[in-house]
Amino acid sequence: MRGTTQRLMAEHEEINSVLNTLFRAIRLERSGTFLGARFWRDAIDFIRGFSDEFHHAKEENILFPVYCENGMQDDYGPVAVMLKDHENFRSFLKIIEESLSQGEEDNIKRWQATGNFIEGLRFHIHKENNILYPMGEEILSREDEDCLMQMFDLVEETLGGSSTVEHYRKLAQSLEERVVQAFDGALQTEAN
Repeated sequence: MRGTTQRLMAEHEEINSVLNTLFRAIRLERSGTFLGARFWRDAIDFIRGFSDEFHHAKEENILFPVYCENGMQDDYGPVAVMLKDHENFRSFLKIIEESLSQGEEDNIKRWQATGNFIEGLRFHIHKENNILYPMGEEILSREDEDCLMQMFDLVEETLGGSSTVEHYRKLAQSLEERVVQAFDGALQTEAN
């Protein structure tokens, strides 16, 4: 497995951990334990800042164009599907964000959009890890890979480098901790 693929798949793991946290958050809220607007704003920050602006940006602006230069198409096939998925995720994120500004009465809308986002992004990650990236590795030369690694380094540095990654790693941990605390609190309430 090439370095670029390893980097992107490691980011997928971080994203998947937040998707798991969001899934538990929806379950908690549907059962009456609300996490509050701050939790959801932080989740949106992670999705927008890490998943979209840090991860998807490298794919859309660097990786996919190199794939297309080497024979893939961006108007049909795997790259086109991934790009369409990214747009769908941005639409779901917009719904989630708008539901917060409309208050508690729009929880169902937020839960549905978040559920669709989770399901779609999990499948998307699976397709990239198991179909697109292996296909890409087959068509890229060693020189392409070296160039991609340099461009990834440059873009990551432009986006804040390791401090950005660490910020979002801590934010992901914080989201998970808040869900666990809320779950524990709900259990204690039920026990009393």
